[in-house]
Amino acid sequence: MKKYKCEDYKDIIESVLRNEQQFSEKLAEKLRQAEELMEYKTLVHSQARELTQLREKLQEGRDASRSLNQHFKALLTPHDLEKSQGQDLREQLAEGCRLAECLVHKLSPENDEDEDEDEMDEEIEKVQESPAPREVQKAEEKEVPQNSLEECAVTCSNSHNPSNSNQPHRSTKITFEENKVDSALVVESERFHGEEEEALNILP
Repeated sequence: MKKYKCEDYKDIIESVLRNEQQFSEKLAEKLRQAEELMEYKTLVHSQARELTQLREKLQEGRDASRSLNQHFKALLTPHDLEKSQGQDLREQLAEGCRLAECLVHKLSPENDEDEDEDEMDEEIEKVQESPAPREVQKAEEKEVPQNSLEECAVTCSNSHNPSNSNQPHRSTKITFEENKVDSALVVESERFHGEEEEALNILP
């Protein structure tokens, strides 16, 4: 009797142990799934933050693009071009480069910011060192009056030098007078021969 009871207790204990082990395994599985869910939740929150930052960058990029567009429209206005000086033009181009740099900075990844900033700094230095188109235009305008003054000086010197300026006119006048004298001599010779023939005809 006691033997049967011990076997029954043993079976009960083994069943309880099996149930406990199964429960432990199920609990471990639940914990593992919960950890995975926490990782997924963390990943989702990280993606949400990145999307929010990307949305903010895109908004800032649109604002910077709008400012850059307005700046270049103002720079290309003919009225502004007439009033702008060389230094002002360089400053406006530098401002345009700064806005473009800001746009690149807003839309670039964080690991490329230093490289992009170095490249934009080099571009700004090139723009500042290059001569402004307005100054080149002014230099050309200054050269044109100088050439005009030189041509005027040559013309005036020719007008004050009668030996050079009047020589073609004088030669033309002398040629015309010589032709006139030759024509008169030919007419006079023909008239003389005509009168001589008439006199011979009258004589018996």
